[in-house]
Amino acid sequence: MSTNPTGSTVVWHIQKRLLERGHKIGLDGDLGPRTFWDNSETLRAILKELGGEIALPKPPAAAPSPTGKRVFIDVGHGAKPGGFDPGAVHAPSRTTEHSLNLIGANALAARLRERGVDARVADASLENYNAGTVARGFDVVISFHHNAAASPAQGSLVVHDPRGNVTTDRALARLVSARVAQELGIPDRGAKEMRLAVLAGARAVGVPTSILVEPYFIHAQSPDRPPAAVMPDWSRRAGVAIANAVADHLGA
Repeated sequence: MSTNPTGSTVVWHIQKRLLERGHKIGLDGDLGPRTFWDNSETLRAILKELGGEIALPKPPAAAPSPTGKRVFIDVGHGAKPGGFDPGAVHAPSRTTEHSLNLIGANALAARLRERGVDARVADASLENYNAGTVARGFDVVISFHHNAAASPAQGSLVVHDPRGNVTTDRALARLVSARVAQELGIPDRGAKEMRLAVLAGARAVGVPTSILVEPYFIHAQSPDRPPAAVMPDWSRRAGVAIANAVADHLGA
């Protein structure tokens, strides 16, 4: 490219490159939080590909949270240093876990904001541990995934890191699991304790509470799996249910 694009043209080209990397964003030239993302190194790499030294755009300023509470939402899978990771894939429809994670995470964030909680969705190309460390200063980290196991014995709807504050982590995990089960009409399998890098990273930078959520199973042979056509709606509904549980937990 012989000339550097300016203004909204720059954003359009950034969005195009993000789309090429597998990110679900609009191609509209507007600098929203989904375009800015949470990984400046990725944006710098894209700008370098565009052929010039262009100042990295700044994200729009977020409105202060009425409650003072902040929740960081990590979107499971997606663009990673080793390439794009779709997560689990529902074979008949080719629906990817990452696409459902985005739907659920954005519904979660929208509902939290309605309840006065500052919520940030981070779909960043970071390794799991580092994805947790960028949540410094937040009250809660939610890593949003979907369960891919073929048997209830192989997975749980919600897991949390036993190396963290097990009292607060377990309390939120159990509340989230109960609310999701109630909303989707599926069994409440409770909270399963696991050592997870993204949660460990959040703990390392002082986040008080961090959990990973897996609202429902997406594999064709798994129990409680909805038809592929309604998976996006289930993920959205689960996101809202999780948000209400988190807001109640925070007293928001």
